Amino acid sequence: MGFLDIFKKKQLLDGKYTFYVEGMSCNHCKMTIEKAVSMLDNISFVQANVENKTLTIEGSIDVDKIKRAVESAGFVFKGLKQ
Repeated sequence: MGFLDIFKKKQLLDGKYTFYVEGMSCNHCKMTIEKAVSMLDNISFVQANVENKTLTIEGSIDVDKIKRAVESAGFVFKGLKQ
C-alpha cells in the first residue's frame, strides 16, 4: 500500500503538508484562506503562497475539513502536492 492509498483511506495526517489551491490571485486571497484554515482544530501553521498556488499546513490535518474550509472561503481545493 503506497502513501496515496494511506492518504485516501485515513484522511487524517500528522505533520507538514502542502496542497494545491486554485483561485488565489492577491494578498487578500492569501489572508482569507489562511484565516479560514487556521480556525480549524489542531492546526499549528498555515501559509498560503499566491504565486505557487499552494497552501502549506502543519498539525493534525483532517483533509476533508481542510477541503471544506478552502472551498467555503471561495477557492478550489486541488489536493496534495507531491
